[in-house]
Amino acid sequence: MRYFSLLLFFIATCYPTLFYSQDVFDAVRVTSYQYSGTSRFNAMGGALGALGADISVINTNPGGLGLYRRNEVTFSPSIKINKTESSFNGNNSTDYVVNAKLENIGLVLNNPTGNNSGIISWTWAFGYNRISTLDKEYKIQNSELSSSMLDVFTYDLNYPSTIDPNDINSDLGLAYGSALAWNTYAIDYDTNYSDYYHANPGYEGTQYLEIKTSGSLSAYNFGFGANLNNELFFGASLDFNVYRYNIRTKYQEILPDQATYTDLSEFTYTNTLNISGSSTRLKLGVVYRANDYVRIGLAYHTPTKFKNTDTFEASAETLFNNGDEYNSESPVGQFLYTTRTPGRFIADLGFIIKKSGLLGIEYEFVDYSKVTFKDDEGYYDYSYENEQNKDELQKTHNFKVGAEFRKGAFSFRGGFRYQMSPFRNSTTINPILTYSSGIGFRIRYFYSDITWMMTQNNQQNWMYDSAFIDPYTTQTNATTLMLTVGIRWQ
Repeated sequence: MRYFSLLLFFIATCYPTLFYSQDVFDAVRVTSYQYSGTSRFNAMGGALGALGADISVINTNPGGLGLYRRNEVTFSPSIKINKTESSFNGNNSTDYVVNAKLENIGLVLNNPTGNNSGIISWTWAFGYNRISTLDKEYKIQNSELSSSMLDVFTYDLNYPSTIDPNDINSDLGLAYGSALAWNTYAIDYDTNYSDYYHANPGYEGTQYLEIKTSGSLSAYNFGFGANLNNELFFGASLDFNVYRYNIRTKYQEILPDQATYTDLSEFTYTNTLNISGSSTRLKLGVVYRANDYVRIGLAYHTPTKFKNTDTFEASAETLFNNGDEYNSESPVGQFLYTTRTPGRFIADLGFIIKKSGLLGIEYEFVDYSKVTFKDDEGYYDYSYENEQNKDELQKTHNFKVGAEFRKGAFSFRGGFRYQMSPFRNSTTINPILTYSSGIGFRIRYFYSDITWMMTQNNQQNWMYDSAFIDPYTTQTNATTLMLTVGIRWQ
């Protein structure tokens, strides 16, 4: 119990965004998908489930694999530019992260049966697809102090009962926060009043917070599809999902040279959290060809169980006006747990407009309130956290739409995605909006596509415990420029 409470405290200070509950935000991060894939898939907003014949539908509706008529190999690299604008108390900052990524690589093998009815062909697909990219970097500055992170650490030493100074460093529950501040003399003890106090009582100086995150959620896919009478197309895929997330936060209070109420010059608190996890998921899908112009698709994704390992550590440093410096480091902690994510239901419509146009529409339902947690080490009962998930998270309805116009060997595409906020209070995380466009060139055995995609999302965050400070806001615009090169043969 104490060890788990320690983890929650550490993550609360390590995640300025997560003061409702780390579990809720961690669940959303591993459950909220922005499926990527080929350039064509992304340019059309991901609404290809009913239109099929693209390796990326293995992510959404594998029934679309049954629409393949040829063998294919694809490769899709990208350049991602993540721009984050943060704002707090009139202080604004803009930061960028630029990375090269691999969005998709895949192999499709189509095997005609030679039958004129029944099973016309089988299709086998193998691939890698990126689901979410978690790279971000931003800075927050606050010169109008009315509280301090040291308030949080001091409160934990004073309440619900005052900790004996001799017990601070033997209490593992304090090792990642209050003990570090105590060991660096940022917190002291008043023996007359049996009370702790911190070294910036006048809240002087400026607060700084730097956050750097990296990681991704990716899927290695194995799928198959079948063509029944050129009318019903069905398929399935088995995915092995890999989750990596790393966050480093650095919080500082830098005081003026001649502070009025203290001789503290600087206080720095740094922590890191690394999460790794994996799961498997089964997806089932079907596409019905109503006529030459309309296709209807349905898909179901089973729930998953992510086996996660969290590794974390923290440190604190102080500098005083007389030149004295102190530092303290926590032990390296680890926690093992399982996140059970909900199933997904998808409905697709596809329209073929003569021989020159395509229109795809997709609806997705996800009930985030069904996320549950389990302690793999058997020390902790997650009943409270699971009830919290039900209270704070909600059922979501997500929409995608995309169109393609063909002119000779060239195709022109556009798309839009709307992803509803998983939080009942949508100001915590606003809906995610994605706009996309692209152009493609195709001849019989070769094609190449280029896509531009912009994803927008706003969030409300805190520098530390929301009981002590007002929130700040971040607006993230993630721009992706993708290239897909593909070869087809029969």
